[in-house]
Amino acid sequence: MSKIIFLNGGASVGKTTLAKEIQHLSKEKFLYVGIDALFGAMPKKIVGFDEQAEEGFRYVIDPKTDKLTEMKASPYAIQVFTCLPKVVKLLADNGLNVIFDECNFVKKNDTKFLIDDYKTLFSGHELYMIGVKCDLTTIEEREKSRGDRVIGMAKLFYQNEKDFRYPYDLVVDTTYDKHLSANAQKILELLKTY
Repeated sequence: MSKIIFLNGGASVGKTTLAKEIQHLSKEKFLYVGIDALFGAMPKKIVGFDEQAEEGFRYVIDPKTDKLTEMKASPYAIQVFTCLPKVVKLLADNGLNVIFDECNFVKKNDTKFLIDDYKTLFSGHELYMIGVKCDLTTIEEREKSRGDRVIGMAKLFYQNEKDFRYPYDLVVDTTYDKHLSANAQKILELLKTY
C-alpha cells in the first residue's frame, strides 16, 4: 500500500515548495508529480492568449480592464489534465509513494466535488487530502516575482477557491515562508512518517 499526498490549492500558493520540503523531511521516499509538469509538457504554441491556444489552454483577457478573466481548456487540454491522477495511480500501484498537486475546485453538483473521485481511484492506497491556502496579497507577490506566471492567474484561482468548502484531512496556510517546515511536519505527522 502506497501513500498519496494530494495537495490542492490555487496558483502560486506554494504547493511545489511544500512538496519539496515534505520530500526533504520525510523518512520515506516520495515522488512529486505536479500539475505544472503537464503545462510544460503541452506544446507552447497551444498555451497562451492567441487563437491557436483555443486548441489547448487559452487565457482570456477582458479588453476593458486588461485583466485575466478566464482560462479556457479545450477538449485536448482536458484530456491531458485528466491523465494526472491516472499517472499517480500507476506510480502508487507500483509501490511508490507520491505527492501530487492540482488546482482543482470543480464541483460535480451541490454536494459532490470532482476530487471525491480520487477516493475511489486511489482505494487500496493511503490517500491524504491536503488543502493549501495562502492570502491574496502574498500569492500575487509570488506570481510577479516568479516571472513565469500569467499575471492574474493567482487571483482567478483564489476567487474560485473561496467558495470551495472541501472537508480536507488537513489545511495548511503557506502565507508566511517561515512556516514552510512546520507545514510539512504537520502533513508528515498526519502520515506518521516524520
